Amino acid sequence: MMTIAEWLTHVRRVTFPRGAAPVFANAARRLAAAAGATGMSTGVAIVETGSGTAAAGPGIVALGPALAPPGGPQRDVPPTVAVTFGADGSGTISATADRFLYSAVCHLVNDRLAHDVSSGGGALTLRPAFAWNRSCYDLFLAQEGRVQRGLRPETYVRRLAESGFTHVEVNALAYPMALETGPKGEVYPMFYTYCPALDQFVC
Repeated sequence: MMTIAEWLTHVRRVTFPRGAAPVFANAARRLAAAAGATGMSTGVAIVETGSGTAAAGPGIVALGPALAPPGGPQRDVPPTVAVTFGADGSGTISATADRFLYSAVCHLVNDRLAHDVSSGGGALTLRPAFAWNRSCYDLFLAQEGRVQRGLRPETYVRRLAESGFTHVEVNALAYPMALETGPKGEVYPMFYTYCPALDQFVC
């Protein structure tokens, strides 16, 4: 039996292809931090490899390249993350789309540390329920919640990414609350912030 937590103690290096999307570097940092936190795998290195290549070997975990689609248009490919684990700390993490990498790594090190990877032959397949997820009518990015004291948008967006969100809202009213009051007794203006007309949006 080998758990993910035990596997992490043997990880010495995390690699990803040079020129890859920023999500690769973020996922590599998260995985390296988790391995370093074990106390056994100190000084975990993050290394960019040649474009499109992934290094392999004892203690080396390679992120990417992308999983090859099984055929058909890309939009028809079900979301998939494939992970392999070697007893020597080697492994690979690949996904059908880059946007799944960071949340997959976070899921492994936050929720699956006790998972027995040997029972699956050293392989684990994660299947996100949806091809993309976004926060809908986001209070903290696009509505009145964005002006609360102490809000750090970067931390909030990072938490969304850890939770599996692949998209966030970027459009919002120039003012965090609707300025229109409407007729006396009318409550609808309270909801203008949720669905304003397109000409009220700014980037």
